[in-house]
Amino acid sequence: MAFERRVSTKWTTCEENRLLEYRKEGLTYSQISEKMGRSISSLKHKYVRLNQASNKDEYHHPKEKSMQAEEVLNGKEGLSILETNSGFGNMTNIYSKYGRVEAQDIDKDKVRALKESTSETVEVKKCDSFKEMYNQVFQGKIYDVVDLDPYGFPSRFFPHVFNLIEDGFLFVTFPKMGVQQINKIMIKHYEVFWGLSLEDKDNQEDLIHDRMAEYSFKSFRSVELIDSIDLGRVYRFAYRVKKESALDLVGLKVKGVNY
Repeated sequence: MAFERRVSTKWTTCEENRLLEYRKEGLTYSQISEKMGRSISSLKHKYVRLNQASNKDEYHHPKEKSMQAEEVLNGKEGLSILETNSGFGNMTNIYSKYGRVEAQDIDKDKVRALKESTSETVEVKKCDSFKEMYNQVFQGKIYDVVDLDPYGFPSRFFPHVFNLIEDGFLFVTFPKMGVQQINKIMIKHYEVFWGLSLEDKDNQEDLIHDRMAEYSFKSFRSVELIDSIDLGRVYRFAYRVKKESALDLVGLKVKGVNY
């Protein structure tokens, strides 16, 4: 079967629509790969992104995330909340019940939708959340809650994000190993950021939590995992974060006194 000709590797709207139609017709990724001349990995990645962009529940899990946040934040009010990669505001409206929210996204359509659907307690900012975090750390911003939910890995936010929390909570969405087709970039990513190899698939969660503790120490914070949910393609972690003295973190004694 002849490949469909493509001018460049960049996806066009026409190609995206064809991919959605092929999947709707029940074609496998292998069959679509033969038709479109793209790798199976590329097709899977694009299909997930298109469904995320259309805000489908099975790719965003608003119910499960909302229940977790409401359980963790139950009874709290007047909080300062940072939500990165806010999308269409599934979580923004939940967080706004607990205080003031800074909701960030880089997509202009999502930012417009956020501004139209959120309350006056929400500040919507169009920005690259990763780059903006450096600015926030420089300004000495402190939040009671930070939500990291990017498309893909949250790795680049660490360890910087811990500088934004002195006594509060961190929610993190993390892709499960092996759900997406593994390539050399992903293997190296697991290794460099999280100390993981493909053999660690069965204890991925424990090793991520260990690395979280190491990242938090760099900002003299302690972390405690208080909730974890398995959402099929991703994990959703909730951590308690607290600023500590370096002496407390390493259990040092000075002149026989515990610090």
